[in-house]
Amino acid sequence: MGRRPTAREEAQPGATRGSRVRHHPLDRRRDPPRPVRCAAAGPLSAPTLSVPGATMTGMTDEPETSSMVSDGSATTPWADAVAALAAADTYWLSTVRPDGRPHVVPILGVVVDGVFHFAAWPGSVAGHNLATDPRCVVAVNAGGIDLAVEGRAVPVRAEPVLQAAAARYLEQYDWPVEIRDGAYHAEGAPTAGPGPYNLYAVTPSTAFGYGSGSGEDYNPTRWRFGRR
Repeated sequence: MGRRPTAREEAQPGATRGSRVRHHPLDRRRDPPRPVRCAAAGPLSAPTLSVPGATMTGMTDEPETSSMVSDGSATTPWADAVAALAAADTYWLSTVRPDGRPHVVPILGVVVDGVFHFAAWPGSVAGHNLATDPRCVVAVNAGGIDLAVEGRAVPVRAEPVLQAAAARYLEQYDWPVEIRDGAYHAEGAPTAGPGPYNLYAVTPSTAFGYGSGSGEDYNPTRWRFGRR
């Protein structure tokens, strides 16, 4: 009987059994992520999404920041939280079923221009949930800080963003994809579904950060977006 897949291998969709894991989420020696450039379009600005009226300026705008403790501790800059988010490996995505019940699944995500992206099969539970209710929470232990980002996940169709996120997936997870018809075509984990996979971008509304382990540089902080 074969071994049971780990959460890293179950993460959707870009982890296949036997694939090479370049970095472990608990490895704090990881180098900072390199900036991603799209060969055809140069450096990316805020992505254009397929949802009318939606933009991805929320995560890159400066949020309203407040401390969650009353001892006078300084707050953690949002830029530091985004850097930690980008340096993580496996994330947890929470979505809402049509009957209101929560659903949680491990995912592999990437950060492009300060915006968190993930890929998911539209036929998965998460994909079905997001099609009817884009609200979500992304949580991760990111090398010294526990992060929870509340917001909305919307599909991305802009070719430059798809290419830039694909480059990050290849660099971060060794997961090559082919982009066709605004989606990723590639082999995925056994639990990820057959594909193709949509790319989603998360527009945050509120985020929370808590220092963990040796994370003495991170103070309990709340970030609220779209209030300035």
